[in-house]
Amino acid sequence: MSGSALAMAGAQECPSELNGFLLGQHRATLSAMGKPLQTGSHNGWTFEAFQIQSAYIVFEFSPDHHNQIAAIQVTGEMVGMVPFLGVKLGNTEQELIAQLGKPSRVTQEADAGLQLLAYENRNYTFEIDEKKRISSIRIVNECPHDAKGLPAIAELRTALLEHNINELLQLLAGDVEFYKSGKTYSFTYGARQELESGTTEFSQLLYGQEKSLLTLFRDERVEPDQQLRVYEKAPPGSVAKFPDSKVVKEIVYKFEAGRWKVWEVTFR
Repeated sequence: MSGSALAMAGAQECPSELNGFLLGQHRATLSAMGKPLQTGSHNGWTFEAFQIQSAYIVFEFSPDHHNQIAAIQVTGEMVGMVPFLGVKLGNTEQELIAQLGKPSRVTQEADAGLQLLAYENRNYTFEIDEKKRISSIRIVNECPHDAKGLPAIAELRTALLEHNINELLQLLAGDVEFYKSGKTYSFTYGARQELESGTTEFSQLLYGQEKSLLTLFRDERVEPDQQLRVYEKAPPGSVAKFPDSKVVKEIVYKFEAGRWKVWEVTFR
């Protein structure tokens, strides 16, 4: 199987985006949504819930990482929802199975008429209501983290040159940070909305017309020096150094959600 095919398989098994937000995004990025409709905690986990149209989106935070999104769930009815692996809230169970196959496990929920559909070795579940329609989708940051090979820099290059937002959302870690002139830049609100608007300092460093990651690949076309990077208390990562670039010093990757993701970029 080719590198791109492996990446696509990993993305389907462990998708990191749901309705415009990425697993791993900082809690602070939720402030743009206003005050939560509800907050709470259970078994050390905390959550913030927001209403969108006739639906609810819930962000959960684990005891180990209080300020990073560990799970996302959308429930209800939503017009214009960003498709999740080809399905949306309100799709029929048959449409879900046609898109993703039969679930590995079906469990009757405590709420009358609801069934939980789960897929083995995947990080998402669906709730089906009494009308046999998708009423809820949930993803959680529980994916293999064993690194495989080295990152394919060409994937990032192609996504930037083609301005492929869907692919960029798969290639960027939720807690990605850019460093330039002593300042740190990261997502400031929902990742998809921020990349589509292109107006923030973070998005301009990503694909602005001057001194951005885009210009590194479009104008300089320098070859990276790729190496593994070993940490004492974290899984191995990878770094791509650009000694001949006038724009970027290095790109650091971490293996997350089944694929290599851009974690840190240091600009010159």
